[in-house]
Amino acid sequence: VRKTLQAENMSADRLFSAQRLARLAIQSLAVLVSILTAFAIDAGWDRYQAAQEERASLERLLAEFEGNRAELDFVGQRHLMLHDYGIALLEVGYGLAQPTDESPEQLRTVLGMSVYFDPSTGALNRFLANQQPGLIASPELRDRIAGYPAKVDELWQQERMLRDLIAARIEPHIIGEADRLLLLPPATSSEALQTLRRLLEQPDDRARLLASVREQDVRNLISSRVILEAQSLLKYEQVETEFSEIVAGLRVALGRAGSS
Repeated sequence: VRKTLQAENMSADRLFSAQRLARLAIQSLAVLVSILTAFAIDAGWDRYQAAQEERASLERLLAEFEGNRAELDFVGQRHLMLHDYGIALLEVGYGLAQPTDESPEQLRTVLGMSVYFDPSTGALNRFLANQQPGLIASPELRDRIAGYPAKVDELWQQERMLRDLIAARIEPHIIGEADRLLLLPPATSSEALQTLRRLLEQPDDRARLLASVREQDVRNLISSRVILEAQSLLKYEQVETEFSEIVAGLRVALGRAGSS
């Protein structure tokens, strides 16, 4: 009987140990599954956040480009206007056309207006500094965005030549014209444009100043402006082409991001 009881107790102990091990195994497995699930959730959340940040980066970049559109168009229109005004004045200067009521304003604009493209670039600079592989699938679009600042700089350098022409040659000439027309010369070149405006507002002086368009020195200044404006227009067209392609590409990229 004792042996039978001992055998039954041993069987019961083994059964209890087996059940205990099974429970421990199940508990351990449950903990492991919970940990792996948590890791998977964290990884999925990280991927979701990264995707959202990538999209936000593209949206900021597109918004900045679209915000610069009005200024880019304005600059292009002004360069074209200054070029055409210069051509009209040269036709008067060489006797191919007579002055019109617009000629005084054209002369003031050609001799005094300074135009340059100064876009916002904060989002673009951050994008280029933190660009991640795969953010934009198109290699062509990535190359366009990377090369865009150089295109803008080329236009800016051309426009700086126009500003230098005004400061170094046109303004000194205006000061000389004021003295020659028996007007008080301005104290500094910063007043040159005000002097030119006064000249064009007085009928007698305006006639004299318009007559100066036929002088070789003035024709040379206008010719220099026309040449530089033509070169600026070429640079502008290059910037505008890249600008439009980048905007179109970003819209496509965002459309794909939204559908994925």
